[in-house]
Amino acid sequence: MSSGEIVEVPVYVDELMKIHGLQLTMELHQSAFTGIRPGVLDIQSSDVGILRDDLVTLSFAGLSASMLKPGEVAFTILIKSQANSRLSKAISFNSKVTRAEAYDEALAVAEISWTCRNTETFIFKVFQNEPNPFRSATTITYTVDKKQDVTLKVFDQTGRLLLQKQLEATAGINQVELKKEELMNSGVMYYTITAGENTETRKMILIE
Repeated sequence: MSSGEIVEVPVYVDELMKIHGLQLTMELHQSAFTGIRPGVLDIQSSDVGILRDDLVTLSFAGLSASMLKPGEVAFTILIKSQANSRLSKAISFNSKVTRAEAYDEALAVAEISWTCRNTETFIFKVFQNEPNPFRSATTITYTVDKKQDVTLKVFDQTGRLLLQKQLEATAGINQVELKKEELMNSGVMYYTITAGENTETRKMILIE
């Protein structure tokens, strides 16, 4: 990260799980918390307590349990780097103020551990678009191991090509937004991302 850069940090789970609520302490190093954005979990800024720019608590309780799948963004943290540094050293979750734990639908407690995926550990992977189904726009997240050009193609159920985009991907997590107006179609579609010799396809649904 470069000094002054605003960085989006998507948070994922490593395994299928239902989450009704969670709490944790977020500690930042040479960076400052600037915001939070909901994903599968409807976490809002009102769920955040800013003790200092570099020390933040999060306490969230949903109206019901939400199913989280690997690759789906639970929520996204926004931080501003105050020095040239690596993301893995800039942010961590712990129990310094608020104990780091999650609750399932039966309110059973599970500890939260945090691992930052350094870019050198990334492999090619395409995640399910979010939201899905969608009405106006959706976001596709994918990862690659190095900076490279990738190709995004969207097909209808008959295999007809609806959209093709050339994208410049950076090593690590990348995202691309698709808007309804670009697709000129509705219903079930398939999107394919190709990076070098790697290709992965997933299904998405656009509803009217």
